[in-house]
Amino acid sequence: MAVNEYIHIKDCQPGRKNIYADFIALEKLDQAIQTKDGKAIVLMRVADVTASINLALFEQLAEEVRPGDILRLKGGYATEYRKINTLYVGTHGTVERIGRFMMAYVEEPYLSAPPPPPP
Repeated sequence: MAVNEYIHIKDCQPGRKNIYADFIALEKLDQAIQTKDGKAIVLMRVADVTASINLALFEQLAEEVRPGDILRLKGGYATEYRKINTLYVGTHGTVERIGRFMMAYVEEPYLSAPPPPPP
């Protein structure tokens, strides 16, 4: 991948680093994750024209992002958290609002869907 090449959500597989992507925020999920140092991480479902995925946001940033915001992620990474594919901003990454409401997207495939139960 070339430096700063934007990708689609469908390409955000676990282990992918230095992710640059544009997507729309769909909804804040009910579950919040507590870090070891007591900070809250809020999960938000985001989507583009190829798929949707959970995006993990720290408290302050999570308060600023609203459903319908069009966001640009720079320097993110994807990994599995509790067997669920999740997109993270990263230590040196950024998320910025670049618009509101006007973006085509699909909700399926949902890359953060829980795995099916074992047979």
